[in-house]
Amino acid sequence: MIASWLSWWFRGPTTDPRGAPPQTASEGDKPAGTVSRAAPFPAASSPSSGLDVITGRTGNVVIVRLRGEAGVPEAEWLESALRAPAASRPAGVLLDLSELRSISSLAVGVLIAFRRGVVRGGGRVVLVDDFQPAVAAAVAMAGLTDLFEVVGVSGCGA
Repeated sequence: MIASWLSWWFRGPTTDPRGAPPQTASEGDKPAGTVSRAAPFPAASSPSSGLDVITGRTGNVVIVRLRGEAGVPEAEWLESALRAPAASRPAGVLLDLSELRSISSLAVGVLIAFRRGVVRGGGRVVLVDDFQPAVAAAVAMAGLTDLFEVVGVSGCGA
Protein backbone atom coordinates (compact mmCIF):
# COMPACT_ATOMS: atom_id res chain seq x y z
CA MET A 1 0.00 0.00 0.00
CA ILE A 2 2.87 2.34 0.77
CA ALA A 3 4.30 1.68 -2.69
CA SER A 4 1.05 2.48 -4.50
CA TRP A 5 0.65 5.70 -2.53
CA LEU A 6 4.23 6.70 -3.29
CA SER A 7 3.82 5.88 -6.97
CA TRP A 8 0.82 8.20 -7.09
CA TRP A 9 2.64 10.84 -5.02
CA PHE A 10 5.58 11.02 -7.42
CA ARG A 11 3.82 10.39 -10.74
CA GLY A 12 0.53 12.11 -10.08
CA PRO A 13 -2.92 10.53 -10.22
CA THR A 14 -3.26 10.57 -14.03
CA THR A 15 -0.14 8.60 -14.96
CA ASP A 16 -1.65 5.13 -14.42
CA PRO A 17 -5.45 5.33 -14.62
CA ARG A 18 -5.80 1.61 -13.91
CA GLY A 19 -4.05 2.00 -10.56
CA ALA A 20 -2.31 -1.36 -11.04
CA PRO A 21 -0.26 -2.26 -7.97
CA PRO A 22 3.43 -2.94 -8.44
CA GLN A 23 4.48 -6.56 -8.49
CA THR A 24 6.49 -7.53 -5.45
CA ALA A 25 7.70 -10.81 -4.10
CA SER A 26 6.44 -12.32 -0.89
CA GLU A 27 8.82 -12.24 2.07
CA GLY A 28 9.89 -15.85 1.48
CA ASP A 29 10.55 -15.25 -2.23
CA LYS A 30 12.72 -12.16 -1.80
CA PRO A 31 16.46 -12.49 -2.05
CA ALA A 32 18.13 -11.12 1.05
CA GLY A 33 18.47 -7.35 1.00
CA THR A 34 15.99 -6.52 -1.77
CA VAL A 35 12.77 -4.59 -1.67
CA SER A 36 11.14 -6.04 -4.78
CA ARG A 37 11.93 -8.43 -7.62
CA ALA A 38 12.54 -5.51 -9.95
CA ALA A 39 15.07 -3.89 -7.60
CA PRO A 40 17.94 -2.77 -9.85
CA PHE A 41 20.22 -1.82 -7.00
CA PRO A 42 21.75 -4.49 -4.77
CA ALA A 43 21.65 -4.31 -1.01
CA ALA A 44 25.01 -3.36 0.36
CA SER A 45 26.70 -3.49 3.73
CA SER A 46 29.52 -1.27 4.81
CA PRO A 47 32.89 -2.96 5.27
CA SER A 48 32.63 -2.34 9.00
CA SER A 49 29.15 -3.97 8.99
CA GLY A 50 27.75 -1.00 10.89
CA LEU A 51 25.43 0.15 8.11
CA ASP A 52 23.22 -1.55 5.54
CA VAL A 53 21.75 0.31 2.58
CA ILE A 54 18.78 -1.46 1.04
CA THR A 55 17.48 -0.03 -2.20
CA GLY A 56 14.72 -1.01 -4.54
CA ARG A 57 12.42 0.40 -7.13
CA THR A 58 8.65 0.54 -7.37
CA GLY A 59 7.72 2.07 -10.70
CA ASN A 60 9.66 5.29 -10.97
CA VAL A 61 10.16 5.62 -7.21
CA VAL A 62 13.39 4.47 -5.58
CA ILE A 63 13.14 3.30 -1.99
CA VAL A 64 16.29 3.70 0.11
CA ARG A 65 16.30 2.16 3.57
CA LEU A 66 19.21 2.67 5.95
CA ARG A 67 19.73 0.14 8.75
CA GLY A 68 22.29 0.18 11.55
CA GLU A 69 24.61 3.04 12.42
CA ALA A 70 25.79 5.74 10.03
CA GLY A 71 28.85 7.01 11.83
CA VAL A 72 31.84 8.91 10.52
CA PRO A 73 33.60 5.73 9.27
CA GLU A 74 30.52 4.77 7.21
CA ALA A 75 29.90 8.21 5.65
CA GLU A 76 32.22 7.77 2.66
CA TRP A 77 30.84 4.30 2.04
CA LEU A 78 27.26 5.65 2.31
CA GLU A 79 28.04 8.25 -0.32
CA SER A 80 29.25 5.59 -2.76
CA ALA A 81 26.23 3.36 -2.01
CA LEU A 82 23.86 6.22 -2.89
CA ARG A 83 25.53 6.99 -6.24
CA ALA A 84 23.63 4.34 -8.25
CA PRO A 85 20.17 5.38 -7.05
CA ALA A 86 20.95 9.06 -7.67
CA ALA A 87 22.46 8.36 -11.09
CA SER A 88 19.28 6.57 -12.22
CA ARG A 89 17.53 9.98 -12.16
CA PRO A 90 14.43 8.76 -10.34
CA ALA A 91 11.21 10.78 -10.31
CA GLY A 92 11.10 10.26 -6.58
CA VAL A 93 13.02 8.78 -3.69
CA LEU A 94 11.57 7.52 -0.43
CA LEU A 95 14.26 7.76 2.23
CA ASP A 96 13.45 5.49 5.18
CA LEU A 97 15.61 5.96 8.27
CA SER A 98 13.33 4.02 10.64
CA GLU A 99 15.90 1.25 11.20
CA LEU A 100 18.83 3.62 11.63
CA ARG A 101 20.05 3.68 15.25
CA SER A 102 22.41 6.67 14.97
CA ILE A 103 23.71 9.11 12.38
CA SER A 104 26.75 11.37 12.38
CA SER A 105 26.77 14.92 11.08
CA LEU A 106 29.02 13.76 8.23
CA ALA A 107 26.43 11.15 7.20
CA VAL A 108 23.70 13.83 7.42
CA GLY A 109 25.78 15.87 4.96
CA VAL A 110 25.89 12.86 2.62
CA LEU A 111 22.07 12.64 2.72
CA ILE A 112 21.80 16.36 1.98
CA ALA A 113 24.15 16.01 -1.00
CA PHE A 114 22.16 12.97 -2.20
CA ARG A 115 18.95 15.01 -2.01
CA ARG A 116 20.57 17.87 -3.92
CA GLY A 117 21.63 15.51 -6.71
CA VAL A 118 18.17 13.95 -7.03
CA VAL A 119 16.46 17.36 -7.07
CA ARG A 120 18.89 18.67 -9.71
CA GLY A 121 17.93 15.67 -11.83
CA GLY A 122 14.25 16.65 -11.58
CA GLY A 123 13.27 14.25 -8.79
CA ARG A 124 11.80 14.62 -5.33
CA VAL A 125 13.00 13.17 -2.05
CA VAL A 126 10.56 12.25 0.71
CA LEU A 127 11.78 11.43 4.20
CA VAL A 128 9.62 9.07 6.26
CA ASP A 129 8.99 10.57 9.70
CA ASP A 130 9.61 7.42 11.76
CA PHE A 131 12.92 7.97 13.53
CA GLN A 132 14.59 6.28 16.46
CA PRO A 133 15.39 8.74 19.30
CA ALA A 134 19.07 9.37 18.47
CA VAL A 135 18.29 9.88 14.79
CA ALA A 136 15.32 12.12 15.59
CA ALA A 137 17.62 14.36 17.64
CA ALA A 138 20.18 14.55 14.82
CA VAL A 139 17.46 15.24 12.22
CA ALA A 140 16.04 18.04 14.36
CA MET A 141 19.46 19.53 15.08
CA ALA A 142 20.42 19.50 11.39
CA GLY A 143 17.07 20.93 10.29
CA LEU A 144 16.39 18.12 7.85
CA THR A 145 12.63 18.43 8.26
CA ASP A 146 12.92 21.92 6.76
CA LEU A 147 15.03 20.70 3.84
CA PHE A 148 13.37 17.38 2.97
CA GLU A 149 9.72 16.72 2.23
CA VAL A 150 8.59 14.77 5.28
CA VAL A 151 5.66 12.38 5.34
CA GLY A 152 4.37 10.59 8.42
CA VAL A 153 4.01 6.84 8.48
CA SER A 154 0.21 7.19 8.62
CA GLY A 155 0.38 9.42 5.55
CA CYS A 156 2.11 6.63 3.62
CA GLY A 157 -0.73 4.23 4.19
CA ALA A 158 1.29 1.98 6.50
